[in-house]
Amino acid sequence: MSDRKPCLALKTLFRAILIGVALLGSAGDLLFAQTPPTEHAVSEKQEGQSADRDAADMEVNRALANYPLWLALFTGALVIATIFLGCIAYLQWADTRITQRAYVSVAPLGVMPLSENSVAHISVQNVGKLPASDVSWFIGYAIDNDGTRSTFDIDENEFYGKNLVIHPGAAMPRSQNCRMDAVALAALKRRPDRLTFFYLWGKIRYLDGFGKQRHTSFCHRYDCRGVERYPEGQRYPGQEWLITPESMRYHQFGNDAD
Repeated sequence: MSDRKPCLALKTLFRAILIGVALLGSAGDLLFAQTPPTEHAVSEKQEGQSADRDAADMEVNRALANYPLWLALFTGALVIATIFLGCIAYLQWADTRITQRAYVSVAPLGVMPLSENSVAHISVQNVGKLPASDVSWFIGYAIDNDGTRSTFDIDENEFYGKNLVIHPGAAMPRSQNCRMDAVALAALKRRPDRLTFFYLWGKIRYLDGFGKQRHTSFCHRYDCRGVERYPEGQRYPGQEWLITPESMRYHQFGNDAD
């Protein structure tokens, strides 16, 4: 019995050693079996990261490759926008010159007195928004039986005025001495035939407020309908007749402006 107990103990110890060795082997197998998947996972992760970096680099390279194209398109759009804004600015500038410049018109003031030494009157008016400067004028006249006369000569050597300014809304009265033949004057005053006409024409030159020279041409036509006697107490000494400004007609020729 005593011999069997040590044998049984030895067997038990041996079995325990074998079990321990088996367990250690199993643990080692597990350890070595788990290690390769870890390295493979790391490798796959690295490869994934490398692929991501390659993809990112490709995107960057693609973006850099397209950069000159986008820059050219943006520059072109900027140039077009600048040209467009420049056109708008020019149109605004042109509109300003049109709407703000000086404009000169010529209104009739009649013929007073009407005689062999008549005096015709006009009012040169600035109806614009800037002063009309360097104003000069020519005034001509004639008695004519042609109610459709179309030729009205302007004598370049007979312009008067220099350094005159007409402010916006202001008027500059001008007068022209008119020597008339007695026969023509009698025909002009004859009623009711209206076969004789008195023409008063001329040209006004001025600067429009922006340094550009402008002109206004005018032609006023009177006939016997406007011939009246001076009111009592208002006539010139020795004068009896006048032509009212209300009877004037703007002639179909000779009126022009820029």
